[in-house]
Amino acid sequence: MKIITLALAALLSTGAPAVDNDQPETMQEQQIVHVSQTGKSTVAEIRLKYEQGQYDDFLKEMDTSYRHVQETGQLAPLAEMRGEPIEDTEWLTKTYMLTQERNRDLLAAVNGQEGLFAEQVRSIASQPASEEEATALANLSKLHLMAPGKGKNSDENALIALDLEYEYKAIHLDMPVIGGKVDPAALEKQIVLRMEKMDKMRTIAQGMQDEEWKKTVSLAGNTLDTRLSAMVDRAEIDSLLKGQEKPADAVQEKVVTIFQVHQDKMDEIVANVVPS
Repeated sequence: MKIITLALAALLSTGAPAVDNDQPETMQEQQIVHVSQTGKSTVAEIRLKYEQGQYDDFLKEMDTSYRHVQETGQLAPLAEMRGEPIEDTEWLTKTYMLTQERNRDLLAAVNGQEGLFAEQVRSIASQPASEEEATALANLSKLHLMAPGKGKNSDENALIALDLEYEYKAIHLDMPVIGGKVDPAALEKQIVLRMEKMDKMRTIAQGMQDEEWKKTVSLAGNTLDTRLSAMVDRAEIDSLLKGQEKPADAVQEKVVTIFQVHQDKMDEIVANVVPS
C-alpha cells in the first residue's frame, strides 16, 4: 500500500524534482547558488542542444544501461512494484480545482512584481493550463502505476513499457543534491530524458488505433517544454519552499505560505484516496 501511496503522491505533485532533506548539516549550511535566468530560457537552451544531438552520447549510455538490466532480469523488481491504477476520478477534479486555487493565489502574490523570482512564480502558476491538459497528464501518470503487459490494448501496453524504461533511466541517473539544491547538471539530464521519452511517445502514437491515447499524447507533447520550464523554476525556488533558505521579503513569505497550504490540502486528498 505504501508503494501505491508514494506513486499517487508523485502523480499529484507539481513535477518538481524531489530534494533530499536528510543531507548532512555541512551540506545544508553550504551557500545556495541560484541561476540568473528563467526556466523558459534554460529549457530553450537544452532543447536546442538536444535537437543538435549534443546529448546523443549520454542517451546512448542510458540505453546501454537499460538494455543490460532488461536482458539480465534486473528490471523485474521495479516492474513488480507496479499494481493497478486507481479508477476513481473524483480526486482528479479535486486536485485540479485545488491547484487552480493555488495558482490564482500565487499570481495575486506577485501581481505588479518584477524580477526573476516573480517570473519563476508566474511560470509555476501557469500549470496546468486547462482541465483537459490536467486530465491528459494524469492519464499519462497512471502509466507509472501499471504493470507491463496489463494494459487494455497493445497501444496502452506500448506506453507502459516505455514508461517503465524511463522510470528506470530516471532512477539510474538519480538527482544529486548540492548545498540543499538539485545539481543543475543532473536536472539538465533529467530534462533531456523527458524530451526523448516524449519523442518516443509521439512515434508510438502515430501508429495507434486508440484515439483517446493519441489525443492524450498530443496534448502532453504540445505542452512539454512549458511544463519543463515550470519544473526548472520550481526546482530553483525549492530551497526557499523547504525552509533551507529564508524569504527575502514579504512577497516571498506569502509565496511560501501559499505552497504550504496547498501541500497540506493535497496531502489530505492523497490520504482520502489511498488510506494508510
